[in-house]
Parts: sequence; structure tokens; C-alpha cells
Amino acid sequence: MIDRLFQTVQAGLDKEQKDYLRPLYFNLYLNSSLFTVFNKLLSDVKSNTRKSNWMLDGKNLADYEEHTKQLLEHYLTSKNVTSGNGYFDLSSDISLIQDVSKDSVILEKVDIDDFTLLKRSKDNPPTECSPICTKLGSTLLVAPTSINDIDLIYLRTPSKAKWTFEEVDGKPMFDPTKSDFADVDAPPLLFDELYYSIMSQAGVATREQLVVQSAEQNENQNIQVENKQ
Repeated sequence: MIDRLFQTVQAGLDKEQKDYLRPLYFNLYLNSSLFTVFNKLLSDVKSNTRKSNWMLDGKNLADYEEHTKQLLEHYLTSKNVTSGNGYFDLSSDISLIQDVSKDSVILEKVDIDDFTLLKRSKDNPPTECSPICTKLGSTLLVAPTSINDIDLIYLRTPSKAKWTFEEVDGKPMFDPTKSDFADVDAPPLLFDELYYSIMSQAGVATREQLVVQSAEQNENQNIQVENKQ
């Protein structure tokens, strides 16, 4: 996907030699776009949930909320985490935690104040049959502390992509065999959104306002279509 995106961007900007978008900038724009599109998906889920509550969403193929959730499922990941004393360090790729469980028992997620109160409770403290957890920075606190391993289901952040190349006659030629090559970490359906985002950033960087306006117009048209669904 990454080379098709690279070639499409170059063609869209009508780049050759002097106006060529260098791989360094392409990779920077692409990774910035990846996180922008990922955050937009999270925002869209919230927005479309409100539409669903007001019965403004479509059905079946027009169900934009369901489509957005399916796109986010690309980033849905499970992991077993071990620790001791109720403190579990969370990796930096965790964006949102969906479920925490221990041997098929779901841990109730509570805020830090309730966690502290419940943990200190003498009448109804957390047990392995009714455990609780809360997130504090990059640490997950779990009670009771006898639990030393948990299963997480979470949304991870997109991995960084890198278009790698080999110089041939002074020109960069795509080379996916490089050790640091990384394809685009996104569903194929997001190709257009990534393309428009990169086009906009490339246009700003080269002060080609027509390119920026064209990318913004295309994005606005997409939004209008989605809102009609």
C-alpha cells in the first residue's frame, strides 16, 4: 500500500525532479496523517453514536457508525500482562483499553477515587470473583493484589510507516527489502483519506495553495456524503 500511496501522491502533485517530494518528507507527512486519521476515527465513533441515539444513522451498508467501528477493529489487539502487587505497566502503543479480564472474569473499570475507596473497604473489598481496576498514567492498578496476570483487549496506536528506497542513477527506487521498511498500518479503505491528508501537508510545505484547496474540497465532499447517510 505504501508504494501505491507514494506514487499516487507524486502524480497528484505533478512532481518530477525539481518538484519531487523527497522520501523523508513523504514519510513524515504519512505518519502525521496516520495519527490524524486514527484520531478522526475515534472522534467519528463518538459523533456517530450520538447520531444513532437520535436515529439519524443509516442501516446496513449506510450504517456509517458500524463502518467506522470495523475500521477501528484493525487496531484492536489482545495481550497478556504480568506483574505483582497490583501494578501493571502499560506499553506505549495502548491508546484505549476496551476490556480487562482474569480467567474470563471481567475486571470492573472504575475511577481512581472509587478504586481507592473500594480497595480500603472492610465490608465489600474487591475479590478475585469481583475484581476492579483503574488507569493511572501509564500504569493499570488492579485489586485484589493477588491477581498477578491479566488479559487486555485494547486499541493500539498505528505503527510508523516507512517508504524505503535504493538510489539508482540518482533517483530513489522503492526497496521493501530494507530492514527498516514498514508498510502503512491502516485498512485499505483509508487510502483516500491518507492521500488527501498528505496532499494537504505537501501543498502547505511547498506553498501550492491550489493543491491544498483541492485536497480540502475533496475531504469536505466526503464529509458531506457521510453526513447524508
